[in-house]
Amino acid sequence: MPTTFKPTSWWNHSTKTETLEKQCHLLRRQLRLLAKYSPHYKERFNSAEIDVQKIKTLEDFSQLPFTSKRDLASPRDFIIQPSTEELKKSPAVVLRSLLKGVKSTRNELVHEFRPIQMTSTTGRSSEPVPFTYTHRDLEVLNESGRRLLQLAGINSSYKTVNTFPFAPHLAFWQAHQASVAANMFIVSSGGGKTMGTHGNCNLITKIKPEVIVAMPTFLYHLLQHAKENGLRWPHLKTVLLGGEKVPEG
Repeated sequence: MPTTFKPTSWWNHSTKTETLEKQCHLLRRQLRLLAKYSPHYKERFNSAEIDVQKIKTLEDFSQLPFTSKRDLASPRDFIIQPSTEELKKSPAVVLRSLLKGVKSTRNELVHEFRPIQMTSTTGRSSEPVPFTYTHRDLEVLNESGRRLLQLAGINSSYKTVNTFPFAPHLAFWQAHQASVAANMFIVSSGGGKTMGTHGNCNLITKIKPEVIVAMPTFLYHLLQHAKENGLRWPHLKTVLLGGEKVPEG
């Protein structure tokens, strides 16, 4: 049964064994949902004669079929999409409806299953691959972003300039959602195509951010431009890179 995502309640003060048990619990729950409601995995599990009820430990997961990028050519088949008739037959849904009411249960199911946002790969080497997010998925995205900032030693008092291009790719949205979740000030410039090199450098000079989020090649370009024009950014503490490989230099 869908529940409100409470990231801190499960993980605080957990031992390694307890964390592993919780991870396996969540993975088993996800597998049951996929086997019931995902067209792709329902077909894959049936054809491979896999009973997901028997997948209980991390070692058991080696029995599952591998998913390749080629499989993602039909992204809709990966969306968990239970029908109204299937949900009405679910004991957990029926019990929840009796305890909390039909309207509340319907809202929780929408929160859990209905896609409301989409990102995609850039499609540089092949066709773009889309990924959809439910409301609950976005809560998870926010929390994962907040934790990334925490691991990088970034606190909520920092200001951020996000120079990732405006696009439906995850790198841009993860940076944006992470700052929102961490209650940080953020300005997204849209990268070079939106504000140009000079505009981005001027924005950084005016905002005085402690954090710059950028693609490695674009950041290198910004630093060269700043040096050539005598700009100094002594307020800068952290640079977050993404979107492409980072050269050693």
